[in-house]
Amino acid sequence: MQYVPYQPFRAFPLNTVAAAVMPPNSPIDTRFESNMPQQAHRHYNGLLNRLVAQAVPGQPRVKYSHTKLVDEFYGEGHGEKTRVTRDEKTGQVTASVRKKRIANLDVHSPKQNVDWRISINLEEPAPSPNGQPAHTRRKDRISYTHQAFKIDLTQVTSSHGGPNQLLHELEVEFVNAAELLRYRPLRGQLGPGVNPFDDLVRVFVNNVRIMVRNSAP
Repeated sequence: MQYVPYQPFRAFPLNTVAAAVMPPNSPIDTRFESNMPQQAHRHYNGLLNRLVAQAVPGQPRVKYSHTKLVDEFYGEGHGEKTRVTRDEKTGQVTASVRKKRIANLDVHSPKQNVDWRISINLEEPAPSPNGQPAHTRRKDRISYTHQAFKIDLTQVTSSHGGPNQLLHELEVEFVNAAELLRYRPLRGQLGPGVNPFDDLVRVFVNNVRIMVRNSAP
């Protein structure tokens, strides 16, 4: 699952006064754009850096990391593609996975500066393909990890055979998706009020909403 700022709905007269889920077959011609202005990217960077600095005794700290990676994508059709990730400095492969899109849910937030999307994808280890990648992405990424969740703030340089495109992305994701899946079959079996799956999903969505509410400088 992930969250990224969303802009295209702003150009259309959607008659909603509160956050609303966009229907999957909406007659409005829109597309999800994983991008935000550089100013917003800088604002989130400052906001999250302050959380790292505000250590509370006895409470888990927000962990910070900065990585520079290169993604190479190899298309395979039917919504599947293989992504090979390398360390930009050493060229060492850090991951090679086959990614399949399962579902998306788009949320329009008329009172905020950004809309958002929840994505569910399946990623499995895969051998590195031969040949040339369909396109590449260079990622200058700052990650903030707190307990079960991670926020990635990434500046992306994307190449599709034409001029490079500079994008700014923000994602919220589960640190350990396998743990979430383990809890799913146990829903309703652990006794009244004990539902780790729903609790984790609720905290995840609340984290996204907090980021949305704090989108303005």
